Amino acid sequence: MTKSHIARLAVLLLLLSPTIFASAEDLSGKWSGTFVVTVGDQPAKDDTAYMVATQKGADLTGSIGPNESEQYPILKGKIATVKESGKDVTKVSFDVQPDNGPDLAHCELTIVEGHLKGKLTAEHDGAKISAVIDLARIK
Repeated sequence: MTKSHIARLAVLLLLLSPTIFASAEDLSGKWSGTFVVTVGDQPAKDDTAYMVATQKGADLTGSIGPNESEQYPILKGKIATVKESGKDVTKVSFDVQPDNGPDLAHCELTIVEGHLKGKLTAEHDGAKISAVIDLARIK
């Protein structure tokens, strides 16, 4: 292999490497949907969720909350495309710190048919909190 072949291969690898960590679809924008939360042994409660996201490569920043006016910063947001059953799947994970809520909530979401779907887990005053999230992009 000549130096010119090695140089071309190196450039190609550099151009392709960000796609390993970033999703095929840019998640930047506004998302809205459902948030079904369970606190301890209480029955599940339907609520809403609203997220404003900015994606830069594999990093996700922005905010999330129950509506557009009540938002909390997304912390440690990461996006990765992984192989599951031979298919590329985009995974999103981040933490959020609500004002009067749990010490720190953790979200794990996956893009499914254009929706961000997944779970939030947290603990507050000894009670376990879990929520099912389903967000669709606002057009």
